[in-house]
Amino acid sequence: MGIIERKDLDEMYKNLKETESIIFDLRNYPKQTILPLSKLLLPENTIYYQFNFPETHYLSKFYSRKNSIGRKNDAYYKGNVVVLVDENTQSQAETTTMMFKQHPKAKIIGSNTSGANGDIIRFNIADLETSFTGLGAYYPDGRETQRIGIIPDIIIKPTVKGIKEGKDEVLERALEYIKTQAK
Repeated sequence: MGIIERKDLDEMYKNLKETESIIFDLRNYPKQTILPLSKLLLPENTIYYQFNFPETHYLSKFYSRKNSIGRKNDAYYKGNVVVLVDENTQSQAETTTMMFKQHPKAKIIGSNTSGANGDIIRFNIADLETSFTGLGAYYPDGRETQRIGIIPDIIIKPTVKGIKEGKDEVLERALEYIKTQAK
């Protein structure tokens, strides 16, 4: 997902729409592909996360907004949507993972994401740059994601042995999962 551009999505989908499964690797930072992907993959418009925003005219008051994505789509992708995640999955990648999670046959595999979705507010104090998020990020049901991350459906973490052997144990687990889903 860190490589594919928006302009390439239609061709990608044309080549993969008849497959039994698609694996999306989100152990990186995507390139603003969430909206067009949702229109190809999801069967309908659905709420996929909520943010709490500060009320800038009233100190310590917040408001919530549930965000939806996708559209009514009878030609949505009917196969398995498998998403690989780890601690490198952060911010927009976490929100993209939450979109994928809305697919009826989605499975998130890997380890908890970084827990850093939301905006970034930067400012300087005594010539030191600092930053924080000004938003609260939540699953559609209100569970927190910040500092916790997106929790995978199947937890698998690389091992020292696997790294030494050059294995991608998360991808291997995803392939194993797909085999169990074969028709």
